[in-house]
Amino acid sequence: MLAFFIATIFYLSSPSKISNLLITFKSKFVVQLLAIFLILNIMGFIPGLIHLTLDFTIAKAYLLVLFLLLVSMYLYPILVVGVVPEKRFYFILKLLVSVFLIQSCVEIFAFVNPVVKGIVSFFQKDLVAEKDMGGIRALALTGNPFFDLAAGFGLIFIVFVFKITMNGEKEDYFSVKNSLFFIVLFVGSFFAGRTAFVGLGVALVLYFLSLGARLKKAISFIRLVLIVAGISYLLYNILLPSEIKEIVENQLLPFVFEAVYNYIDTGETSTKSGEILQQMYFPISWQTFLVGDGKYTGDDGGYYMHSDAGIMRNILFYGIFGLLFILFGHLFYFFKPLGRILPEMKRGISVANVNKLLFFLSLLLYTLALQYKGEVLLFMPIIQVLLFYICFSFLERAREV
Repeated sequence: MLAFFIATIFYLSSPSKISNLLITFKSKFVVQLLAIFLILNIMGFIPGLIHLTLDFTIAKAYLLVLFLLLVSMYLYPILVVGVVPEKRFYFILKLLVSVFLIQSCVEIFAFVNPVVKGIVSFFQKDLVAEKDMGGIRALALTGNPFFDLAAGFGLIFIVFVFKITMNGEKEDYFSVKNSLFFIVLFVGSFFAGRTAFVGLGVALVLYFLSLGARLKKAISFIRLVLIVAGISYLLYNILLPSEIKEIVENQLLPFVFEAVYNYIDTGETSTKSGEILQQMYFPISWQTFLVGDGKYTGDDGGYYMHSDAGIMRNILFYGIFGLLFILFGHLFYFFKPLGRILPEMKRGISVANVNKLLFFLSLLLYTLALQYKGEVLLFMPIIQVLLFYICFSFLERAREV
């Protein structure tokens, strides 16, 4: 809401920029994307009516996503003001990484400074602020500093790696500057959640699969590991106060690297959250599989059938056909970017085109994988906003919106 009002003041003080806003909202990509989300909002009422459950609780979440997408589209012309369309894609990628760097700094300062933590908590719901797990969570300035933020961090790892691979020949891959940025993002993801590591894994695969100077990339990555090890040793053994060090040792590291700790203790890499997630997938009837139960919220006010796994929740509510619509709607983000890249590759394969193809496929693979854990596709606001900015700016660069 704050961003919306600030943007409105900007447009009113500079009416000439309103034409850019109209161009954004008239673009085919934006019109079609909004149509998908409008249909989704209507769909949120259908299962409750068909099954006579009158469960419309999903509508609030869908309305929120639609509102945030509209605000993001409203802000876009302001964010790229003065940037020519050909350069907007890389400008947006840099901007998104910068936002998460700032968010990471907020988390780090809130972790080590109670005053900053108090300021962050002031902007959070009490229910969110209370889930700080002894001071290692709920440290970010965001509505959902848990699964949503961790998912966002994972996506930004992919964006960050793609960005440095595209500029690798000019400024080295993991230069000292890029290594420091990576460290800040990496530490910030600790406080968000381990889901970010899924994105980090996809990002590292992208890094080594992308075209470029293989030897130079390997040497650059080794340098990153050495820089991370050196800075970690310096911070941990010299600069961290003893009380913060105790929290890191007894709470933060056991949470972040639970799988590693469990492997050392038991020889298994399981985590408590992973075990709970497996229990949220269970046998259902063919009728439920096909048409759902029309229930999104249980009688106790919690998740229906106590499952918050993304694929399971979609099927329990809509059935398989609703899940397929959600999947198709999510693929829309990628249709036009891939439709632009593939024809270019038919005319001639280049390093840039191959790396762009790998980038969008990495985003697609990552977001699909997240759906197994929780509702992400056409549902998680932070992911929808990030995908919109990335895909729309890419199409603007290609002048095909």
